[in-house]
Amino acid sequence: MRTVRGLNFRGCAAITAFFLAFLGVTAASGADASREPVISICLHNGSSRLHLGQTVTIAWRGASGPQKAWVSLWIEKIRTGHLIGPIASSLPVRGRLRWRIPDRAPPRIPCKIDQTRTCIDAIAPGQRYAIVARLYTVADGSPVAIPADAAPKRLLASAKTREFVILSTKS
Repeated sequence: MRTVRGLNFRGCAAITAFFLAFLGVTAASGADASREPVISICLHNGSSRLHLGQTVTIAWRGASGPQKAWVSLWIEKIRTGHLIGPIASSLPVRGRLRWRIPDRAPPRIPCKIDQTRTCIDAIAPGQRYAIVARLYTVADGSPVAIPADAAPKRLLASAKTREFVILSTKS
């Protein structure tokens, strides 16, 4: 599995194309069983600060994966490495998603507290996060299930955006 970090910039499409070309993958080549699956992800916003309630566009592109591959998007709490979500699941290997950062985390009482003094699965102002794209396929020998995430799965590749801080709601 190959992990890619830091693809969060304004020239997202150009850099993603360069990245995939560097790996020898083109749009025309499609999935190639001899190549390791890869995925890239971009957050179209250009800022290292996001606000609760803000809407952002997330774009991702997987390559060299099997036909039965899909993507899940998550939020990673940088300090602890915990994944929150998923934001969305059973997504196509390429796509865009407009996502609204929740105004507040849904209350879960009791919740498990981590070293940031917030619930493990909560988004909290002042903390650093990244959005993670994970490329999956069904586990070997498993029947394909609908939705894809219901089947036993195997992680093929993972990538995340540059870190950002979530701030309180804009007034």
